[in-house]
Amino acid sequence: MDIRHTIIKDKLFFSLLTAAGIVTLYSISAINYLLFHCIVEFAAIAIALSLFLIAWNVKERTDNCSLVYLGIAYFFVSVLDLAHTLSYKGMNIFDYDYYASDLWVAARYMQSISLLIFFIFPKARRRFFYETVFGIYFCVTCFLMASIYYWKIFPVCFIEGTGQTDFKIFSEYIICGILILSLLPLHWNRKLFDRTVLKFLFWSVFFTIASEFSFSLYKDAYAFSNFIGHIFKLVSFYLIYKAIIENSLRQPFNLIFKELKEK
Repeated sequence: MDIRHTIIKDKLFFSLLTAAGIVTLYSISAINYLLFHCIVEFAAIAIALSLFLIAWNVKERTDNCSLVYLGIAYFFVSVLDLAHTLSYKGMNIFDYDYYASDLWVAARYMQSISLLIFFIFPKARRRFFYETVFGIYFCVTCFLMASIYYWKIFPVCFIEGTGQTDFKIFSEYIICGILILSLLPLHWNRKLFDRTVLKFLFWSVFFTIASEFSFSLYKDAYAFSNFIGHIFKLVSFYLIYKAIIENSLRQPFNLIFKELKEK
């Protein structure tokens, strides 16, 4: 009875803390939206970088290479997200505001496709060449950033005074489709994952889909649907933290996967 009471108490405290956090972020966004945007984006970037650092530093000690791949992928997603943050409307670092939307779309394509690959191949073995994958993601990231900043051939995603372009809205729906599709291999390979990790991964994908749908609705960079989209993104990255980073620190790295735990 005491254990159940403690669990209920912890859940209630977490719910109140979450509600207080959302109210605080909303208050910040009402006063200074750029500050809110930087807080949310830098928090997500910190989680992505932590995932990469943990995965990269244990790559020689694990037989399962898929999580190392995911860490590499999220590192380059964080690079694009950082560029997105610095390019956001009002930052006045670059010459055009529409860079931010272009970089957002590029980052979400990379994230969704990487998750799909990770769920399809959740237990790749040591034949995995980390340097090769790192090099591929490096080249893709450089190409995407050059196509946006230098060549300016990446399709424009946002036009001031008009709103999102058809390409941007259509891309959000495609990204949602990729994420929904990624849930199929996650379900098929569910026995390979620890039950708790599987739950967090599923909800992380769910909130990423919700985030992308919210971002298909806004007409202004400071709109309420934009705020909601960023909150959903922060929740999805927090769930990645719960699924992988927290479990990695509390348990040996290979206990994330049920098969290796049983072995």
